[in-house]
Amino acid sequence: MKSVKRNEVEEKYTWDLKDLCESPEAFDTGLKEVEADIHEFSKKYKGKLNDVDVITEMISEYEKLQEKFIRVYGYANMNISVERGNPAFQEMTSKASNISSLLSEELNFVETELIELDEELLKEVEEKSDNNKGIIHKILRAKKYYLGKEVEQALSSLEKVFDNAYSTYSSAKHADLSFEDFEVDGKKYPLSLVLFENYYEGLHDTKVRRAAFDSFSKQLKKYENTFASTYEGQLNKEKAISKLRGFESVIDYLLYDQEVTRELYNRQIDIIMEKFAPVVRKFVGLVKKVNNLDKLTYADLKISLDPNFSETITIEEAKEKLMAGLNILGADYVDMIGRAFDERWIDFPVNDGKSNGAFCFSPFGVHSYILNSWTGSLEDLFVLGHELGHAGHGMYSQH
Repeated sequence: MKSVKRNEVEEKYTWDLKDLCESPEAFDTGLKEVEADIHEFSKKYKGKLNDVDVITEMISEYEKLQEKFIRVYGYANMNISVERGNPAFQEMTSKASNISSLLSEELNFVETELIELDEELLKEVEEKSDNNKGIIHKILRAKKYYLGKEVEQALSSLEKVFDNAYSTYSSAKHADLSFEDFEVDGKKYPLSLVLFENYYEGLHDTKVRRAAFDSFSKQLKKYENTFASTYEGQLNKEKAISKLRGFESVIDYLLYDQEVTRELYNRQIDIIMEKFAPVVRKFVGLVKKVNNLDKLTYADLKISLDPNFSETITIEEAKEKLMAGLNILGADYVDMIGRAFDERWIDFPVNDGKSNGAFCFSPFGVHSYILNSWTGSLEDLFVLGHELGHAGHGMYSQH
């Protein structure tokens, strides 16, 4: 394992973003088109949403505008997620973020005008077309927490400011944070965020694993005040908005968009603490015993139970295993897995500046994209299978 630059990885293992945008030039063109469409849309419908047919027409055009926007916005975010320190990608993301703010601010009237209509008219709109049901359902729920046109407009104009905490955190973690090599018994080992989380955390060599953890933690500690202050800013934002909108708590505010009840949330926490925690304590005790550890530290929690398991899986083998193992879900699902590999929906390389973890992005009207950092472990295979599950869910839902 070694830390490499993005321009050193094999292209065939990277994702192909051409289905979102053909090129950076096409991205710029697409962004300008979206900006023009936003202004045209606003001019056509602002102040005129009081008729069932007009609202139905507006919803159809609104969906098309959002679909076009999500492609260019996704293109910028996919690029920055694999190389946070790339100035061109940073500029691209900034442009996309500006258009996102414009979209939120300029088209805020859609929600505010609809929300002020009588429920009977909104229900007429809902019954007019299946395509209307989603947005009208959202509007009817939002009536309870509506703050008035002027306040909602002001909040929309501050969207980029509200997102700043996460942007700062991501930039610090992926662009500024760097790690030095660490040494064990005279041998040097490379270290990066992705290498630590995807490789060293699960390594059965206890000396190397714990040394990697110590080196990783030492570097993180240099940023602890920055991260803490940034997180505090996020918490203060959530607290202020939840209070402003009249939610009973910050938790209720955060659950609102997911349409999850507080009872369900509390139930999940209780099950984890009461039922699952004893199982985990027993499991980590077995990990300590089977791996002959002198003690169990935080650095030891991610190693597997079997110290003798050392199978390394190639990307090509992963494709075969996933298609065979998931064929019970049907031919269409297996075909999707094959396409994900063959058509380069997945980004595999471990490189400097790449976002850690894994995610699936499913833009409407386009296939899903999956970010992964492949080290060849069995866990990598499971994570990829998990993300392909999100891909299947997203694409089938859209269909």
